[in-house]
Amino acid sequence: METPSPKEQALGVIKIEHLTGDENMPGLDTKVIDFWRWAFSDLMMNTARGVLAEFIVAKALGISTEGVRAGWDPFDLETEDGIKIEVKSASYIQSWAQNDYSKIQFSVAPKRGWDINTNKQELRPQDTPTTTSSPCSLKRPDPDRPDQR
Repeated sequence: METPSPKEQALGVIKIEHLTGDENMPGLDTKVIDFWRWAFSDLMMNTARGVLAEFIVAKALGISTEGVRAGWDPFDLETEDGIKIEVKSASYIQSWAQNDYSKIQFSVAPKRGWDINTNKQELRPQDTPTTTSSPCSLKRPDPDRPDQR
């Protein structure tokens, strides 16, 4: 593994704060909420579903969601007691056309993750791998019912 240069280390971590969605996007005639609606309205999309699963698990375990999710941490969630959790998510049903239900499978083998504080790859230290599946029945959602997405 390559050691980061002194310049890379000197830049440090950028502190990210919650956005309201009302913020203007510089150089564009649009707001952050418009991007969120465009990018993340499909909660069945694999990338959005994974983040949603992390949020659901955090809420279920009483883990604070007041901060901003760190997408590059070597684990997804951490309890107040310091237990590190890796959340996995899948769904039998996708938003694209399917011939059959998707096959759900996970790997919980040790993997490397990026530590944003040290700028180095480290073995993921999760204590508890957690799997979730989409909270819906095994039928196609009604497109006129946002609560079924």
